Amino acid sequence: RLTLIDDDPDADARRLDYNDLVAAIFRTAAALRHVGQSRDKAVLFLGLPTIEGLVAFWGAQVHGAVWPVNPMLSLAQLQRLATAMPVAAVIAPAPALSPDIHAKATAVAATLGVPLLAADRDPGPGGVSLAALADGFSGDFPPEPLPGDLDIAACFPTGGTTGLPKIARLSHRNQIAGIMATALIHDPSPDIVTANGLPLFHVGGGVIATTRALVLGQTLVQLSPAGFRAPRLMARFWDEAHRHGIDQLIAVPTVFSDLIERWPGGASPIRYFIAGASKLPASLNERYERVFGIGVHEGYGMTECSGFATGNPVGQPPRAGSAGQPLPFYDVRVGDSD
Repeated sequence: RLTLIDDDPDADARRLDYNDLVAAIFRTAAALRHVGQSRDKAVLFLGLPTIEGLVAFWGAQVHGAVWPVNPMLSLAQLQRLATAMPVAAVIAPAPALSPDIHAKATAVAATLGVPLLAADRDPGPGGVSLAALADGFSGDFPPEPLPGDLDIAACFPTGGTTGLPKIARLSHRNQIAGIMATALIHDPSPDIVTANGLPLFHVGGGVIATTRALVLGQTLVQLSPAGFRAPRLMARFWDEAHRHGIDQLIAVPTVFSDLIERWPGGASPIRYFIAGASKLPASLNERYERVFGIGVHEGYGMTECSGFATGNPVGQPPRAGSAGQPLPFYDVRVGDSD
């Protein structure tokens, strides 16, 4: 099941079971192929992880590749980056959800001369709803033609500290390797309820915290379209964790630092805390061990690895300051930078 929690505490959570989710993904894939997507043309994704946004994110990987880009980049940066590879369409959030991102996506689509599709049901005046467009297509399985394991599924920007980001092209095999490697050191059980607050343009959010749950048949709880940037949701995170039975959280050290400050006491439903992206302070891990009786299991990876390449198995106590052991399917070498 896919569950979306809103930042607004008075809004009801939205839910979609896997039968309906898979059908929606394949209808969306057919709609994107209809507007020109192919193995040679990616879909530039500036959307947000609503239910429709996640469906579009996955649907774009069936007949071609999804290209998720940070929508918080400036318009000039987006327009320059968007010309780096052939694009069939641009996917954006509805203007009511994010007027700023929708406006930038509109300008980028105009620059490229391709259709602009709002992932959500309400595309705004004169807009085109991808979800509504997909209703006219079949969600039957399997879609034809199926992608091969070496076909590119996703193109993630990486780096960008000193210039425009590079583009890491990940095949379906790349993603499955990353997913299964981490599943073996975490918990592959379909009974897991995992929460995502990471952005989809980051491989941690786009693969490990979301696509992995889909592949393993786990329940994915999306922490609002803004994720960990949603202030009202973060203020009530622990209440939502209890309400939805969240027992696995994948996040970055700054989020773990924030959440423990908000801890109200009592019992925690979360059994696995998993960190990546930057080094976790040993003192923070020790604090989690004191408060919850379990520490934070770190991993190290990169976009090109589809996530983690090393990690601390959750069945063992975490080793503070260690990125863990090499994961299956990866060769790891320790070198001297000098």
